[in-house]
Amino acid sequence: MNWEAIGAAGEILGALAVVASIVYLSSQIRSNTRATKASAGFEAAHSWAISNEVILGLETTLKSNAVESYRPEPVVPAVPATNSSPAMMPRFLMKF
Repeated sequence: MNWEAIGAAGEILGALAVVASIVYLSSQIRSNTRATKASAGFEAAHSWAISNEVILGLETTLKSNAVESYRPEPVVPAVPATNSSPAMMPRFLMKF
């Protein structure tokens, strides 16, 4: 095999790789477009439902569920409430 044939085979493989990447990219763009349209449609319907509930004076179920399910975490003190004698302190804090 001479160098021209090897070069021609390399060019053919490169062209096939470019075509394959363009096909893959187009399928990914199509999938992303569908997902974006579906998300936008859901958000529009959701905001429409929320505005209707506000106008009609109804309590929004999503907001009431979010408030009921929210339980703040208890605050843990940074320093333990027990005896903080030097024997209980870490060695790197004893220098100060």
